[in-house]
Amino acid sequence: MKRLRLLTLVLSLAATSALAADANRHPPDEVIPLITMDSVPLEDVIKSLARQARTNYILDPAALKWISDTRPQVNARWTNVTALTALQQVVAIYHLVTVTNPVTCVARIVRRGQEIRPVTEDELGDDHGKKIPLISIEGVPLAEVIKSLARKDQLNYEIDPKVDLNALGADNRWGPGVDLRLENVTARQALVALLDNYGLALVQTAGEPAAKIVQKRTLKDDPKTDK
Repeated sequence: MKRLRLLTLVLSLAATSALAADANRHPPDEVIPLITMDSVPLEDVIKSLARQARTNYILDPAALKWISDTRPQVNARWTNVTALTALQQVVAIYHLVTVTNPVTCVARIVRRGQEIRPVTEDELGDDHGKKIPLISIEGVPLAEVIKSLARKDQLNYEIDPKVDLNALGADNRWGPGVDLRLENVTARQALVALLDNYGLALVQTAGEPAAKIVQKRTLKDDPKTDK
């Protein structure tokens, strides 16, 4: 069984502490007197700090594979910083980059040097869905997550035959499946962010009964980027 090691947040001179899993007790911009980490797996550090900072993020498969292969352990100590500041510093130390996306409200953590095309308003389409307080998914196959989010969004879709969802979703560190925790986003935003993370796009054409999930073209493949 996966064993989680949670960060200790020292919240007073008397060394009163709280687990990072109890982040909802504290404002996301709160300055934390002390954050310490002692040989904590990098993925757990990112999860815990992002939860405390109320930051929606998704780990790119290439970044996740690197973490799986190298299994970095974080040893760090910060005083008087916010969880977001600590998260940004951890990401930078391990040569990762956070790509923010105002369209989906979900940041994508990728390896430094990756070419990432931001999600466009066209991919999101006509999204009138209500914000969902919490979307929490752990170890669920990619195809099932897509199906569940599309059902929640009442979205009909087809998957391009060239897309192999089973192969795309097989790189999770703890086995095949998707780990995702998002707050206050619509089902469509979550779906589009998830697809984008796996190099896929949601194409919606007026008059068509269903949207299509296709392989996203890379920056190198796009003639508009050629010089």
